[in-house]
Amino acid sequence: MTADVAASLKDWSTTLASNQPQGTTAIGANLDDNLRQIQTTVRYLYAADTIASATTTDIGTKESGQLTVTGTTTITGFGTVSAGICKWVTFASVLLLTYNATSMILPGGINISTAAGDTAFMQSLGSGNWKCLSYLRA
Repeated sequence: MTADVAASLKDWSTTLASNQPQGTTAIGANLDDNLRQIQTTVRYLYAADTIASATTTDIGTKESGQLTVTGTTTITGFGTVSAGICKWVTFASVLLLTYNATSMILPGGINISTAAGDTAFMQSLGSGNWKCLSYLRA
């Protein structure tokens, strides 16, 4: 059997009725599968991974809460993921984060030139829009 629970936190909803399962899961193997899937998905919050910089560095595609961005390509967006998803992003080298008042909200309303070891705490606002809640220089 497979789990009835979505495998990615970004696919979970803050609306109870929108989540799975919806009353049809058999007790036994299905319940075990669902509990294991929930544990795996929650564990992703504390996992680390890397992603290469790109114009749109789609951090929502990575199932981890901590990401190291490699490369030097200017970043103008972080991709589309459901609102409320947060990621710790550490930069491995120098690149430019391009401010946008809607899609890339950065402290001070200006572009940021990163340095190796700088860290940003990013929150998705949904629809491809991100807000930097904290930026820490190395």
